[in-house]
Amino acid sequence: MARLYVKANDAFSTFEFFTTHQWRFISNNWIRLMNEMSAEDRDIFYFDVGNINWRNYFESYILGVRLYGFREDISSLPLARRNLNRLYWIRLVVLLLVLVGFILLLSAILF
Repeated sequence: MARLYVKANDAFSTFEFFTTHQWRFISNNWIRLMNEMSAEDRDIFYFDVGNINWRNYFESYILGVRLYGFREDISSLPLARRNLNRLYWIRLVVLLLVLVGFILLLSAILF
C-alpha cells in the first residue's frame, strides 16, 4: 500500500502544475486553416478532432501514462483491471450499506 501511495504522490506532484493552473487555447488558426484547406488536403492532413474516437484515444493515453509515465510493466494490466473492478464493487456495496443505514436511521427517528 505504501508503494501505491508513493506512486500516486509522485504522479500528483508531476501533474500538479498543469492541473492547478487555468489553460486557455485559442483555436482561431486551426479553424482558419480548416476552412482554407481543400477536401483533398483534409484527407491527406487529417486533424479534425470532431471525428476522433475519444474512448480509444483515452484508453491509449492512459496506457501510455501507465507504461511510460509510471514505468509499469504492461503484463500487470489484467491484475490492475481486476483490482480496480473489485474496488468499484466494494465502493458500490459500501454506498448501498450507508444508504440503507441512513434510511433505517431516518425511519427510526421519524416513526
